[in-house]
Amino acid sequence: MNPAQTLISFAKHRRKAYKAYGQLTQEREKAVAEILRVAQFFLHTGKSGWVNQLQKYIQILMPSSESEDAYWIDRINQFINQKNNVTT
Repeated sequence: MNPAQTLISFAKHRRKAYKAYGQLTQEREKAVAEILRVAQFFLHTGKSGWVNQLQKYIQILMPSSESEDAYWIDRINQFINQKNNVTT
């Protein structure tokens, strides 16, 4: 899965989870929208380095460590670390 697809999946999943539990705040909805906007733009470009501009929004959507969606924490952190180690 390419970086854009991973972030699109993450944002959509977190929106659905927050909505299901009545915790989809305006700030979280804005974070989802921004991640989707940027990731969809870069979906087919193959460019790297753009993920850093979304870290603020990613942190807003991260689940707590007690959440049943806690697997996203490791998955996204590994993804970000992997992207930060790539030089372009």
